[in-house]
Amino acid sequence: AGNLLQTRLGTRQEVLDRSELTDFDLNLLMAQFDERFEGDLLIDGGSFELQPTISPDGTKIAYLSNEGSDFVITTIWIQDLLTGERRNTRQRAVTALSWTSDGRSVVYGRRVGAFYDLFTYDIETKKAKRASANLRIRDPAVSPDGKTVAFLRNEDGGTNIGLMNLDGTEVRYLTNNNDGTLYYSPNWSPD
Repeated sequence: AGNLLQTRLGTRQEVLDRSELTDFDLNLLMAQFDERFEGDLLIDGGSFELQPTISPDGTKIAYLSNEGSDFVITTIWIQDLLTGERRNTRQRAVTALSWTSDGRSVVYGRRVGAFYDLFTYDIETKKAKRASANLRIRDPAVSPDGKTVAFLRNEDGGTNIGLMNLDGTEVRYLTNNNDGTLYYSPNWSPD
């Protein structure tokens, strides 16, 4: 005569009378949880992965990971989805990532001194190029045509949305808030 356990998944599972759940009980519950998802597990380790983004041709994924590092130190990793090969670029980053439209580079934000700035990492040459200097900008989103980058600028306790050319020229702002307004992760519409 066990008790029925109602889970957040809406299932009911019989659990024997005891003061705490065992590993067996948890495995039963997690098996039902895992059945609700489709796809392949790409990474299974003791690290955390953030900000995944798929290349325009769908063959690669770029993401931030702290694998092999201190908890707060994240670097950009690129995984080939066809071969499964993973590579740590050793480029430290802390904000969203965005592929260029040709899939040859990843644009990202990282702190340099007191400010965030944008960088472009070429996956073929394995070299990074700084695209901004002391602009306090992060969370890039490359336009579908690959010419423009949308970004967020941190200032006065809030953020504003800006645009610049991929090479860092012609910086302009779409918003001009100084009231603590916060924006997160700009995105382009497909058209």
